[in-house]
Amino acid sequence: MRVLLILLLLAIGQTSFAQDKPETNLKHADVVGSWLFTIVTPDDQTLNPTLTLEVKDEKLVGKYTSFGQDITPANLEIVRGELRFDIVTALGDNRLDVSFTGIPRGDEMTGELNYAVDGNVGDIDFTAKRQKDAKPESPSMPDAATSNLNAQEIGGEPHKDSPRFRGVGGRGVSPDDVRLPDVWSQTQNVAWSIDVPGYGWASPVVWGDKVFVATVVAERDDILKPSKGLYLGKGVRDPAKGIHHWMVYCYDFATGEKLWEQEAHAGQPQVPRHPKSTYAAETPATDGERLYVLFGDLGLYCYDLDGNPLWKRDIEPQKTLQDYGAAASPIVDDGQVIVVYDNFGPSWIASFDAKTGNDRWRTERDETHSWATPLIWKNKLRTEIVVPGKKRNRSYDLDGQLLWEFDGRMSGLVIPSPFVAHEMCYIASGYVGDAHRPTFAIKPGASGDFTPEGGFTDSEFIQWYQPTASAYNTTQLVYGDFLYTVYDQGFMTCHNAKTGEEIYGKKRFSPSGSFTASPWAYNGKVFCLSEDGLTYVIQAGAEFKLLGTNDLSELAIATPAVANGKLLIRTASKIYCVGKN
Repeated sequence: MRVLLILLLLAIGQTSFAQDKPETNLKHADVVGSWLFTIVTPDDQTLNPTLTLEVKDEKLVGKYTSFGQDITPANLEIVRGELRFDIVTALGDNRLDVSFTGIPRGDEMTGELNYAVDGNVGDIDFTAKRQKDAKPESPSMPDAATSNLNAQEIGGEPHKDSPRFRGVGGRGVSPDDVRLPDVWSQTQNVAWSIDVPGYGWASPVVWGDKVFVATVVAERDDILKPSKGLYLGKGVRDPAKGIHHWMVYCYDFATGEKLWEQEAHAGQPQVPRHPKSTYAAETPATDGERLYVLFGDLGLYCYDLDGNPLWKRDIEPQKTLQDYGAAASPIVDDGQVIVVYDNFGPSWIASFDAKTGNDRWRTERDETHSWATPLIWKNKLRTEIVVPGKKRNRSYDLDGQLLWEFDGRMSGLVIPSPFVAHEMCYIASGYVGDAHRPTFAIKPGASGDFTPEGGFTDSEFIQWYQPTASAYNTTQLVYGDFLYTVYDQGFMTCHNAKTGEEIYGKKRFSPSGSFTASPWAYNGKVFCLSEDGLTYVIQAGAEFKLLGTNDLSELAIATPAVANGKLLIRTASKIYCVGKN
């Protein structure tokens, strides 16, 4: 009803809908799928309803959804190449009539809507795009590069790829797969292991038969090696000395054989490096056509999957807190690469054209420092980009315009990345030095500043809130109906993912370990990788039970990747491809 209320308040405007000649041979099958509309009101509000169309008994039927309200369109038909339908509903004591006329051309549609309510009438232009994962000719599997996996994937087809940080949808959850192991070591259940030059905490990325890894190799042997621990590392540091090589490697998924390598840049680093970090902290992303590699204090580099350089964009390095450097990984969706860079200099979020690297848009952010990877949230109302921040949690549309924001009183360091489960977006931050370490479950449909004046749960868009349920470094995990939090010092808590109710409080599973890698789950188990290279296997469900440990005996900070029945674990010097022998 909210979208209808907005339409009621619109001023009458002159339409600029271009009356192009439609394709008169348009058939029902040509419009089947889910269409995401963009309707810009005269006061510059953007509405994103959806229209889902299918053919039943040779008739075109559909569902129009906006702000959670489903309406069955009336008079849905194709007339001389135009898609037409009406929305009729009640608005208070008044009848509201909205008529849509659109001209579909492939996966895009332009048109106008006419509305009438209580004697007021008006026209508004609209555009619409058919969502790729809903096209009739698309595979039955979701788009591995962008799917948010709103349905809990304990079952389902195993993921063939791991296209970004934390895999498909950025959730760290893989469907059950008998090929995935519960037990491993440096030799047991290891398909292959390889030495990776240099240092980097970027996760491996998998697409098809290729594994991609980013790293930085120093020519000098006396550089500071990354080390584990929970510390600030205070004190002035200088940039690392000597020539460094920012490298991208590609390996064969089946054998570990190196297929190609590319040097993105060579030179002396321009910014210092924290003892726990590396100059290759960001996980690359791929859409299956190109590989996008972000070295956050240097630039964004694009290659085809055979290693041929396509384009690059320089990034001006900025001062970061305690020299932690950049760490937010890029994400790619629908032809654009999204990058967030929050620091002590100008903070921003930007979109680059995936094919050319050209700017699509750039939006300044009133933030100082954060390291969370942004999220493309494809919810039932619209597609949006969610970015946590110390000052504000925000969402942007696909043109970089602010959709909503709220002050969550986030902790001093915002590191966990947002993700989606149960049709909600989970946002958290948990710096150990702060008393308030919140987790929020956000419902779709918000607009403007919805910071509640009272308690956080007073907002209609905050499904639930917990004041101290977030970890410092690790991103939480929703597996089934449970939300698991792995704390840096080896504790785990479990909450009801739908309500926020505590299932069990802090359970210590590691007596002395510290944790930076985010947990992952499959086959009814949750896996937690410590900085010592020790993976703890924990039973999923309402009761905490430690099932076992797997030791690789080397520093491990990167979050592992799961794809095609294999687990890829990156340590300080190696990548292990783990699968049942």
